[in-house]
Amino acid sequence: MADFDVVLSTEVNEITAEVTVENKVFDVTVQVGGMGPQGFPGETVINYTAGADISGHRCVMLGSDEKAVYASCSDISSIRRIIGITNNAAVTDDVLVVRKFGVMTEPTWNWDINKPVYLGIDGALIQTPEVWPMSLFTIILGYPISATKMLVNISTPILLTGE
Repeated sequence: MADFDVVLSTEVNEITAEVTVENKVFDVTVQVGGMGPQGFPGETVINYTAGADISGHRCVMLGSDEKAVYASCSDISSIRRIIGITNNAAVTDDVLVVRKFGVMTEPTWNWDINKPVYLGIDGALIQTPEVWPMSLFTIILGYPISATKMLVNISTPILLTGE
């Protein structure tokens, strides 16, 4: 096992280290590039084409034609195809903005902050999950952070059975 010491110094665009390993001294310099453009602060929003008329603030999945359609806990084809929650309403073939992760606000919501938000029937956001046989799977879509805000953070779906 090697013993080593590190002495660091920093300049504006580089980091220099003097590393000693088994009495041998190595000088290491790492040059650092400039800062990149500012990204979104912890959110993911992607545009999709609506595959049908879609309401705002509904859960959607990617259809076989690669367009967004309602996801539903009663439709097993939704289980691995959920893409997020719509920010806006759209008619067929219009742009639909879908939030995959991050905070979403809707003034008409009245969430119980002690319960997660689940997928219901036809993209509905609900706080009491549907049960089998009405629901073939359950999935948490996010968590309320106030009565009118939720953190979209889609979990792994759980398959339901009648046994």
